[in-house]
Amino acid sequence: MNMKTLKTATALLVFGAGMAQAVDMPSGVTQDDVDNFIQAMLENNCLVTTDADGDAIEGATGFNEEKLEIIVGYLIEQGQVTGVEAGEGIRLVNEACD
Repeated sequence: MNMKTLKTATALLVFGAGMAQAVDMPSGVTQDDVDNFIQAMLENNCLVTTDADGDAIEGATGFNEEKLEIIVGYLIEQGQVTGVEAGEGIRLVNEACD
């Protein structure tokens, strides 16, 4: 997951702000995939703000950038991922995160 993916995720946040609702699981993505991504985010302090963070998530999940982008978009729609306040990146919205 590189900065291009983060920029795409940030754009999804801008266009989808306030639209959190129940959305069907995207094609080619399972609940296990989503759970694996969430676990990787938890292990990475709930944040992706650099290429190194993105690489850690990609390495932990084994997912390619396209699948990660789909999962991030889905979680944004669900209100489980949001943009970070201090610039580009994403933050997991979870009770285990600060």
